[in-house]
Amino acid sequence: EFNANSDVRLWGSSSLIVDELGSGNLVLGGGPNGALTAIRPTVADRVVRTAGNVTTTSSTLVDVTGLSLTLLTSANPATGCFAASCSSNDAAGVIRLVVDVDGTDYGGTTGLEILEHTVGEELNCSFCMTTADLTAASHTFKVQFSNNDGVDTTTVFCNSGNECQFSVVEVMD
Repeated sequence: EFNANSDVRLWGSSSLIVDELGSGNLVLGGGPNGALTAIRPTVADRVVRTAGNVTTTSSTLVDVTGLSLTLLTSANPATGCFAASCSSNDAAGVIRLVVDVDGTDYGGTTGLEILEHTVGEELNCSFCMTTADLTAASHTFKVQFSNNDGVDTTTVFCNSGNECQFSVVEVMD
C-alpha cells in the first residue's frame, strides 16, 4: 500500500518511475537520454443546481446563478460542459449560451444560439466549449445566458425534477 508520502522507485534498462514525496505528481522518465515528464492528476470539478429555475430578460450575457467553478490549472486548455433544458416565452425567441472564463466568453459575443419554436417548450440546451491554452493559475468558469431582444424571458430549468449541471475538465496536452 502506498500513500501520499510514499517514495517509489522502479528501475529498468531505460526507464524510471518516481512518485515524489507528498507532491501528488507522478514523474516518468525513459529513453537513453533519461528525459523526465511530469504527469499531474486530472483537474476537474462539477456543480449541480436544483435550487430553482433561473430566468433573464437581458440581451446581454448574465451568469446562470449557481453554475460557477474555480480551478487551478496548468498552461493547458479546459473544456466546460453544460447540461440543462431551457425555454423562451416567445415562439421566435433566441436563447444564447456561453462558457465564460475570467471574463472571456468562449462561444463568441452571442454564443451558442438556440431558436425556440413553440412558446415554453423545453429545449435541450446542453453544450461543451473548449478554451485556448490558459495560464497556469486559478481560473473562474461560469455559464452565462441571454436572449436576442431584451424583452423575452429566457429560462434555464434547474429544479429537483430537472437539474442543471456544469463541469470543467483541464485538457492535458
